[in-house]
Amino acid sequence: MPVHTLGDLKKGGGAPRPQNANESKNIKWVTGDNSDFAAEIRKTTKLVVAYFTASWCGPCKAISPRFSELADQHTDVVFLKIDVDEASEIARDRGIKAMPTFQFYRRGDKLGEFSGANPTQLVAEIEKYKSQSTTPGGSTLNSGGGYVLGGSATNRDEKPEGQSVAAETTATNNTFTEPPPQLINGLNPILIATLVEMGFTQGHAMKGLKATGSDNVEAAADWCMTHEDKGSDAAASDASDDMVVEGQEKKQPLTEEQKAEQKLKLEQRLVKLREDKAKEEAEAARLREISRRAGGKDAADAKRKYEDKQMELKLARERKEKEEDARAKAAIKAKIDQDKRERAAEAAARQAKAAGNAAPSAVPAPAATAPAPAEKKEYTQSLIQLRFPNGTMQKAKFTPTDTLAVVLEHAGMLLGDHNISLVSNFPKKVYSKTEGNAQNVTLQQADLVPTGTLIVSKR
Repeated sequence: MPVHTLGDLKKGGGAPRPQNANESKNIKWVTGDNSDFAAEIRKTTKLVVAYFTASWCGPCKAISPRFSELADQHTDVVFLKIDVDEASEIARDRGIKAMPTFQFYRRGDKLGEFSGANPTQLVAEIEKYKSQSTTPGGSTLNSGGGYVLGGSATNRDEKPEGQSVAAETTATNNTFTEPPPQLINGLNPILIATLVEMGFTQGHAMKGLKATGSDNVEAAADWCMTHEDKGSDAAASDASDDMVVEGQEKKQPLTEEQKAEQKLKLEQRLVKLREDKAKEEAEAARLREISRRAGGKDAADAKRKYEDKQMELKLARERKEKEEDARAKAAIKAKIDQDKRERAAEAAARQAKAAGNAAPSAVPAPAATAPAPAEKKEYTQSLIQLRFPNGTMQKAKFTPTDTLAVVLEHAGMLLGDHNISLVSNFPKKVYSKTEGNAQNVTLQQADLVPTGTLIVSKR
C-alpha cells in the first residue's frame, strides 16, 4: 500500500487539468480553496468519497483506474478528486500527509479516512459507510428506533408525504435503511417516543428536543433532567391530534418517587450510552492507527526496494565500465606492439641497404596474436559503502587485504551493536562472526575492490 508524502509536493501547480476521457463521468475534480471543497461535500446527503492525488505519484496512478471503476459502479455515491498541486490549500486544511489519501464525508461531516493504494480497503470503506446513516459526533443507540446520538436522525428534504413511522423506520445494525419518518411540528417522532420511553412526558420531551436543536437525544435528555416539567402535559394536549406518535399511549403524571426512580434509570442508561460511544470512538481510532502504520510500512518497503534496485543498476554499470576499459587498454597495447615490430623491420632493411648488401628477403611479419588480456590494476585501497537498518549510509576506506571481519568490527562500532551481519549484493552472500568465513575472506577475494556496498543487518 505505497504512498507519497506531502513533503514530495511539487512547487507551483498550474491550471487545473481537463477530465480524462477514460475517467468515470461520476468523478468531479475539485479545485480552489477549502470553502469550495466544503461546499461540494455539504450540498448532498449522499456519501462523498474524496480522493487526494498527484500527477507525479506512482501509487496514485496504480489505484486511479480502480477508483474510476468504483465511481461507475456506485452511482449513489459522490466521487471527488483533488490534485494536491492544484489545490494545496484544500490538502493542507484537510490534513493530508500522504498520497493517495481517501476521506469519506456525509452532509459535510467527516466519517473516516485512510492512506495508501489499497483497492481492497477502498471497496470495504465505501461499502461500510454506504450501509451507515451516522453523522460525526454520535454513535448508534440500540433502542430499536435506529437513531444516532449526536447526529441528525432525519432527512427533511426527502420525507414522503403521509408515510407512517412504523413503515418508514426499519433499523438494520442500528442504522436507517428506509427513508426517515414524517416530522411532527419540526420534530422527529422517533426521538419523541424514545424520550417518552425513558420516562419523560411527551410535552417535556418535545421541549427538550426544541431547546437543544431537535436532533440530539442525549442532549435533549440532559436538558429534560435539568429542567423541571412544568405544564408540559398541558402543552402537549394543546397540540393537534397528529402530534401523537403512532402506537404511543398517553401516560399518567408520575409521582415524585416514580420520577426519582426514572431519573436514576435514565442516568444509568445515559452513562452506558456514553461508555458505548467512547468504546466505538476508541475502536475507530485504533483502526485508523493500524491503517496509518500499515501505509507507512508499505511506503518504507517500497522505498527500500527502489533503493536496492538503483544500487543493483549502479553496480552493473560500474562492472560494465571496468570491462570496457580493460578491453580498450588491451586493444591499444596490441596496436602499440604491432607498430614497434613494423618499425624494427623497416630499420633493419635500411641498414642492410646502406651496407651495400642485397636487401634481405622479406621476413614475414609474425602472425597477429590475440590481444594479451588486460593487466589487472593493483589498488591500494577499497572504498566500502555501509547501509544501516535505519536507512543511513556511511563510507569507509580499507585495504584490499583487509578481511570481512575488519569491516564487521568497524560497522559494529558505528552501530553500537556488534551482533550484526554484512550482506553483499552481487553475488549475495552473508558474512558474520559465525557465517561466511569472514575471518579469512579478504575484500579482494569478495570482489569489493576498488568499491563495494554492504548492507548491515542486526542478527
